[in-house]
Amino acid sequence: ADCAMRGLQSFQEPLVSELRSEMFSTVTLARFHMLQPEANQFGVPMAASSLEVNGRNLTYDDIVFGYDLMFEDLGLHDSFTWQGLPLAQDPQDLIAISELMWAVQPDLVIEIGTWKGGSAIFYKGVMRDYNPAAILATIDPVTFPIPHPLAADLVRIEGRSGDPAVLQRIWSLSMSSLVVAVIHDGSHDFQQVLQDLELYAPFVTVGSFLIVQDTKLDRLRGSRGPFAAVHNFIRSHPDFVIDKSWERFIYSQHHDGFLRRVVAVP
Repeated sequence: ADCAMRGLQSFQEPLVSELRSEMFSTVTLARFHMLQPEANQFGVPMAASSLEVNGRNLTYDDIVFGYDLMFEDLGLHDSFTWQGLPLAQDPQDLIAISELMWAVQPDLVIEIGTWKGGSAIFYKGVMRDYNPAAILATIDPVTFPIPHPLAADLVRIEGRSGDPAVLQRIWSLSMSSLVVAVIHDGSHDFQQVLQDLELYAPFVTVGSFLIVQDTKLDRLRGSRGPFAAVHNFIRSHPDFVIDKSWERFIYSQHHDGFLRRVVAVP
């Protein structure tokens, strides 16, 4: 056994040395250049900050938007799964949302847009660990089978987000909930998102969040969508603020989409 271990170590040592060399080269190629704290008109944090990379000066916005373009070009939204279920999300945003959920610990999360159920299962897994009785209610006009052990613990609501019967069911669930969060990943049409924000914002409790996903689409499509809906909504709802702290990884597909409720409305 000792001989085998020595053999493994002798194999690892040059590999580790090579990796360290590569890491050093990477650091010297990407050199700190300039920091500018402000977000740009697309919500990208520190957008005008820049790095010198391979002899070229790139802004943070160049890097972030470049990754957005690559993400779409390669169809990466179709390549990610969670425990065997399709999950059309960016993994970095999922980590940020899981941290947010753990910090706020909602006992009711309302998800608008179920699709194949990967995100619902991910969120429910986080919730189960801080409160096994916490409810994940997920809304979609089409209900696909969700082959996962946690699927039985979801509250699945078939219908459109604005249907009176759907809203009545959500209202009933919210009556017995102390902390409520909403995650919007349904239609990304400007009017539909804005309507959903108006309908579902009242369910969000003070200190909790209304998360609007895929605000990046406005820029990619060159038309009003979730990002414009968020800013339209915020202008007339001073009880919500955009919380940029959940974009601290700089890259996000939901820039300006983390809306924290700061005060109750009578």
